[in-house]
Amino acid sequence: MEVAAMKTIDLVLLVDDNDTDNFISKRIIEITKFARRVEVKSSGKSALDYLKQHQGEPENIPNLIFLDINMTIVDGF
Repeated sequence: MEVAAMKTIDLVLLVDDNDTDNFISKRIIEITKFARRVEVKSSGKSALDYLKQHQGEPENIPNLIFLDINMTIVDGF
């Protein structure tokens, strides 16, 4: 059985206040070559700041965001 080739995503943004979860998720993405780049943010606020800072830069806007819903200060909702 042949597995179809999967297109690699350019940029994934991980947002989680748990450093261990971020480490594991980032490593899985890197090992599987799911994305060319992974940007990690440890809070909702820092993720929003990142998106605002790179608003006019299409190459720095994530194609996919993995977001922890239950975070302090600024949650995933």
